[in-house]
Amino acid sequence: MSNKYLVVKSSDLHIKSEQLGKLNLLILLSYKYKILRILSMFFKFFKGIELPSNCYQQKIRLIHPHGVIINTRAEIGNNVTVYQNVTVGSKQFGKKQGAPKIGNDVVIYPNAILIGDIFIGNNSIVGAGAVVVSSFPDNSIIAGNPASKVGVIE
Repeated sequence: MSNKYLVVKSSDLHIKSEQLGKLNLLILLSYKYKILRILSMFFKFFKGIELPSNCYQQKIRLIHPHGVIINTRAEIGNNVTVYQNVTVGSKQFGKKQGAPKIGNDVVIYPNAILIGDIFIGNNSIVGAGAVVVSSFPDNSIIAGNPASKVGVIE
């Protein structure tokens, strides 16, 4: 007679309390990321925003958030303000492959595009319609297509 059920005796369980704590932590983290994923899908469907789950852990202000697309590999600092139709995307071919890294306290105005393995320094401003394909230091004012440094924030 074959047994359909797995029988586990208490003597067979050799889980230490610290391993059980790590297991509980992993279960809680998996629920956290499932909730973040559901939030991401909600915003994508109802608001037209594509935000990866790692963006929900920073302080990001979205002003008129329609059409905002942020790549999942992009690294975004705290207190970043993003206006409508901003694209933060990765580059898969050629030079500077990768996704942008955006520092803290950066303001990105409407229709700006940030592409490739670039770094936008802390306390910088990216002007409306700028196409940023190269890195810029802290306290920069960036504008144009292709973007260039047009000023310094003092």
